[in-house]
Amino acid sequence: MPSMMGGLPEPMTYGATHDLIVVVPGIMGSALKDRDSGRLVWGFAEAKWWVDAWNPMGQGLTPLALTDAELEALHGGGYEPSTARIKPAGLLHGPIPAFAPILGGIEPYTRLVKELKKAVIHEAAALEFAYDWRLPTAFNSQLLDVAIRCRLKEWRKHEKHAEGRRLHPEQRDAQVVIVAHSMGGLVAQGLGTITGALDNVRQVITLGTPFYGAVAALSMLETGEAPPVSTILPRTRLRDVARTMPGVYDLLPRLRCLLVPSDEVGEDVIAVTPGHVAAIGASRDLAQAAADRFQARKDVRLPQLQAHVGTHQPTAQSARIEHGHVIGQPHYYKFGADGVIRDDRIGQPVRFTDGEGDGTVPWRSARPLEHDRISYRPQQHGALASSGESIKAIVSHVKDEPVGDRLGRGDIGIEVPDVVLAGQPVEIRVTGEADPARVTCQITDLGDPTGRAGRQPKASRRGEDLVAEAFLGPGLYRVAAKLKAGGRDAVSQVVLVMESE
Repeated sequence: MPSMMGGLPEPMTYGATHDLIVVVPGIMGSALKDRDSGRLVWGFAEAKWWVDAWNPMGQGLTPLALTDAELEALHGGGYEPSTARIKPAGLLHGPIPAFAPILGGIEPYTRLVKELKKAVIHEAAALEFAYDWRLPTAFNSQLLDVAIRCRLKEWRKHEKHAEGRRLHPEQRDAQVVIVAHSMGGLVAQGLGTITGALDNVRQVITLGTPFYGAVAALSMLETGEAPPVSTILPRTRLRDVARTMPGVYDLLPRLRCLLVPSDEVGEDVIAVTPGHVAAIGASRDLAQAAADRFQARKDVRLPQLQAHVGTHQPTAQSARIEHGHVIGQPHYYKFGADGVIRDDRIGQPVRFTDGEGDGTVPWRSARPLEHDRISYRPQQHGALASSGESIKAIVSHVKDEPVGDRLGRGDIGIEVPDVVLAGQPVEIRVTGEADPARVTCQITDLGDPTGRAGRQPKASRRGEDLVAEAFLGPGLYRVAAKLKAGGRDAVSQVVLVMESE
């Protein structure tokens, strides 16, 4: 029974928003299903499936490859999502991340969605927008526009919407807040190319969105160079199917990041062109179409954009191409009026190493120009939307009660190989901390139905970094590192251990 104040009931407590919250996942973040058979072809809830899919006898991503007929329909405007062979089947949920070589693990959106549903006055004000991430981002932007218009119209008729509007200081109709991870931010940005699509959008929140692409996408389109051959097999399978996916080409790097020979100045730094993409064996036409889409959306200013940028994780920020191989480099380059900034002594481009990124997307790429509402998160790309610190900040933005970034030292990074053969050590490299006594590492077998954390290998100094090693059997594992003091989230990455040949 409510307490009384001077004979009157306590006033109601209101801590939710009546705006429509739309969650847009990233690449690999929506489950996909074969329309005819009803079978999932992406987004499985068992770790064993991911292990089997990438082993020599597995089929990997083969069912997801776009056919020539499907690509032709997309190009000609005749691709019909309501009858397409592959259809979205919801956001990734459950305890098991999706996994692909190079991109690593994409953690499920379960925790993010759960907390956002608590932040709205009624669950009808939360929309999970699953989409076919293989397709062009501009195509999915059109579907997102339709989904938002339909749900917003329905929500504004809901009885709970009327209550929320009455309690809002401006007593306005619901607006839209978009929370987008990775590629989802590009889909949201594409709304700006559609007349009226941003009219009702109050704010866009992005997490690790590659506004200017990522070297990792270029690496996906070729086999890679890391020995032994067995560990390249999953990457080769990824390459073969990725080359058919227009959505992957939308993630290609757009900043000047490619180091090339130059007769005049020794080496120069230029932007990746469709010709470079063709030189590594991928499609020039799909690369050109993606470049055109980038030009169409690059100047879109998203309403009240709040960009969450992953930092302190070893990340390829530039690249060289040698004999068809993409060789990622951890540094980037800066430019002045006369081109790339050069070392006065030898005339070569100066390498800058600050910032790094989230392990996949460089920090400069996730920070759109002319936007200054930036939050930096020391976290891996696939875990940005599931970390407690990110979710707390997102909920605050959604409720229009923004909190400041935490300050202070103590941000660490983690680097783990994406694929390892059983019998070889999994090397966990921790950056940003020199004292092994301050760091704890933890390995969780994602195939363990109990979900219990497993071993905790000890880290020791190796050069400037801390390194821990563990021998693991075939399976899918989450590897995490955390400072023992400070209360920060653990930084985590997913690794696949394959059977030895």
